[in-house]
Amino acid sequence: MTRRPRSEGHTREVPAGHMGSPDDIANTVVFLASEQASFITGQKVAVNGGRTLL
Repeated sequence: MTRRPRSEGHTREVPAGHMGSPDDIANTVVFLASEQASFITGQKVAVNGGRTLL
């Protein structure tokens, strides 16, 4: 039996088609801390490539 890398199976489950990186989280934090997000309050932001849609 050939074993696939653990992340390969998870990648198929993510609609974005790739695993997230620390930069994905950091970019979200930077945006939410910016003036551009000043009207966004009390939200839950799922940074998961759309996986919660499944």
